Amino acid sequence: APPRPNTLTSLADAYNNFQAQSPPVINLMGIVVDILPPTINQKSKGMAKGIAVFTNPVADLSADWQMTFTIQDAEMMKIPSRTKGLKARFFVQYQSELPQIRSVGDIILIRSCKVALMPSNWVDPL
Repeated sequence: APPRPNTLTSLADAYNNFQAQSPPVINLMGIVVDILPPTINQKSKGMAKGIAVFTNPVADLSADWQMTFTIQDAEMMKIPSRTKGLKARFFVQYQSELPQIRSVGDIILIRSCKVALMPSNWVDPL
C-alpha cells in the first residue's frame, strides 16, 4: 500500500498523542467501521479521555447536532485495545453540516480538526 501523506495524522497517533491543553489542528482519514444516526446534542457535563472532532471553531459541545462514528486505519489496528477503531463525535450547528457518510466502508477525510475531551458518559467500550 502507498504510504500515508505526511499531511495526515494516523488515527493511532491522534489517540496516543492526545493533548488536553491546546490540541493541534490535524487532518484524519479512515474507513468508517461503525456509524450511528445523527442526534440532537444532549449537552452533557463531566469530562474523560475520549475523542471529539471539532472542525468549526463555533461548533462545540453546545452544538445542536452530533454524529457518532468509528473509523479505522492500518496504524490503529496495531493498538490491541483499540482494534475496532477510533470512535469520534462530530458536532455542528445544523444537521445539513454533518458528514455525508452513507454506510460502513466509506472513506472519510476530516480536515482541520482537533481531538478534544468528551463527556465521560460518552466513552463507550469498543
